[in-house]
Amino acid sequence: MKRIAIIADAWKRYVNYSWILGCKDYIQEQNLDVEIDIFQSFGNFNMDDKHNIGEYNIIELPDLKKYDGIILEITNTIMKDQYDRIVRKVIESDVPAVSLLETIPGLYRAGIDNYGSMREIVEHLIVRHGCRKINYVGGPAASYENKSRQRAYEDVLREYGIKLEQKRIFQQNYEVYTGINAFDHFNSIGMIPDAFVCANENIAVGLCQRAFEAGYRVPDDFCITGFDDFDKASYFEPRITTISYSKMDVAYEAMGVLHRIWNGENVQKIVYSKAKPVFQESCGCNNIKHKHRSDYIKERIFSEVRQIDLYNETMVMNRKLFECESYEKMGEQLVKCLDALRCKEMYLMMNRDIVNAQNCGVMDEIEEEQRVEGYPPEMEAVIAFKDGKIHTDVQMNVEDMVPKLWNRKKGDIRVFVPLHIREREIGYFVLVNCDYMLENQFLYETIASF
Repeated sequence: MKRIAIIADAWKRYVNYSWILGCKDYIQEQNLDVEIDIFQSFGNFNMDDKHNIGEYNIIELPDLKKYDGIILEITNTIMKDQYDRIVRKVIESDVPAVSLLETIPGLYRAGIDNYGSMREIVEHLIVRHGCRKINYVGGPAASYENKSRQRAYEDVLREYGIKLEQKRIFQQNYEVYTGINAFDHFNSIGMIPDAFVCANENIAVGLCQRAFEAGYRVPDDFCITGFDDFDKASYFEPRITTISYSKMDVAYEAMGVLHRIWNGENVQKIVYSKAKPVFQESCGCNNIKHKHRSDYIKERIFSEVRQIDLYNETMVMNRKLFECESYEKMGEQLVKCLDALRCKEMYLMMNRDIVNAQNCGVMDEIEEEQRVEGYPPEMEAVIAFKDGKIHTDVQMNVEDMVPKLWNRKKGDIRVFVPLHIREREIGYFVLVNCDYMLENQFLYETIASF
């Protein structure tokens, strides 16, 4: 059996479930005997850097040398020291590793041609729509994706004899507010262009909305383009011109890279998934194959129903947690909530010193001794739950990561999530085959409530 470690940082509080689906599709299609361990952090959502450091501590849990392959997704990691720490551990493992989307020296890469795709967008604006004054609104300046997309914008302008003005470039992050702030900035200095080229849809939507509030109309007054073809692109009004690709396809290709390495085949350092321009209303084009907004509305309705289920379960759990007098009792309440959310196997691993301290009232005395990096050599399974049975007080070595109570099954996916107070390690959670929670974005809310 091969073992894969997926190291992933969420987009704010959202797990990118597409990466997992892409890997699963390849494994099932090729009938591979592979198990997946996901080490998931939520390190870019909280404004408290010490909290985020506690999130990234999960990278210290696994011995990556014991894996047969690593898939790395840290495009959203904005703390450079943590980004470098994760990359260093992956490289030092000397295990075949594939980076999703980002180019990282020493690793394979599965992604799309950011540069070539953005060239198509900018050339379309110039050739088809006659744009000459074009502003670029980018994401994080250090992001590989953003740098590639900006370089394409700059190169195309030069090739068509358009003066490149640094004043027409605005960069912040990939959020909606970047588009809002960019429009306010350019409007205030009198540099409203023929077109805004945005690094993603979030930015484009924010820019569109702010322009509308200021009395402008898109594309009558200027064009706007995005990138990534998220739901925001085709369901917004106007529909956003964008570059479309599938993250599932990217992850599928990443698994293919590892599979070919295992087979001893020659493997290209970079593999691309298909990406194509989708020209829509925001640049003045009409895409007759556009997605129907009614489909989006239906999905949002049922998503709201699922969210209500989540809130009901966590509300009950929160009330019950306040009544608990031990970590074991807290774990039992968490089990009830997770079981209702279709997660049938869970482990709550905690620092043994902290568990023991609840019985002698000396938490304050051990506070300064709590770890801020890594985990102690021995942990305690406060709750081990599977097939409706709860086991408590199960001892184990941290190198095993989970108690050896049950045999693994082919195709199992384990998700490891850190438990911490700010930067201080408390333990971690292990959830097995919790696809419903991942797909519907219940993981963060449930763990945060606990």
